[in-house]
Amino acid sequence: MRSPALIDRSGTRSRGPARPRALPGQRSRRTFNGIGLIVAVGLTTGGANALAEPGLVRVEDIQACVRANLPASSSVQRVSLQSVDRIGASHVARAEMHWKRSSDELSRVHVLFSEPADRRGSAFLLVEQDDRTDMFVYLPKLQRVRRVTGRMMAGSFLGSDFSYEQFERTVGLSKDTGVERSPDAEYRGRAVYVIVHHPEATEGDFEKVVTSIDQETCVALKVDYFKADRVRRVLEADPQFLSQEGERWYAKKLVMRDLRRGSETRLVIDEIELDIEIPRSVFTERHLEQGH
Repeated sequence: MRSPALIDRSGTRSRGPARPRALPGQRSRRTFNGIGLIVAVGLTTGGANALAEPGLVRVEDIQACVRANLPASSSVQRVSLQSVDRIGASHVARAEMHWKRSSDELSRVHVLFSEPADRRGSAFLLVEQDDRTDMFVYLPKLQRVRRVTGRMMAGSFLGSDFSYEQFERTVGLSKDTGVERSPDAEYRGRAVYVIVHHPEATEGDFEKVVTSIDQETCVALKVDYFKADRVRRVLEADPQFLSQEGERWYAKKLVMRDLRRGSETRLVIDEIELDIEIPRSVFTERHLEQGH
């Protein structure tokens, strides 16, 4: 077994230049729109895979750049989620996230909460299929596994400002169709590609999702979630917290803001281990049923 690469907040490297490439075009029928290195985690991509000549870059090229920076086989991440409500009251949750890619290039994600006490043992499973992603959640007080479907997708992901659909997108497993490029823009002084997706009614609670992806590193720096032509939630990654491990870029800190409720959840990656052995049994409903 290969020795794991262990990254902590003091050992990560800061952002730098990336090498480019490009192809022509405008539209893709299927794109992976996650902002991602919460799996690879947080918002990955870039390095040697970054793109060039923005006017020639297709949605497919941006997709490939984002996917290319996932770990070769697996990762284990320890994360903290601090949720703050409108009046400033806050609570912190901690979880360990396992991600594994199979030989058919499909991914699985398992999340297990250890804090706070009332959430300890809660777990979540994402299983990527060719045409969809299956979601399951285990809550200790219910003592059973529930499949996440339909309107449940819009519900709070275990008490945070992320919905289940948004968490799926954040870990990079959302399969969007009909994604289009919008004119390039700037975010916090950095050039970004802008892609737009109009989810179907069954996909979640939002009518439009606009993602701004850093042209230098292919990290998604901002995701705007629209409903009734208004931005309702915003997920952001501050460019100053971009880090690099080898050719993989990721954001150590993400903030999801619910503009209607005036609340937010800050997700911090405390530690990452890359390409280590994880039993396939971890990513099963049976494993969830055992309270893991």
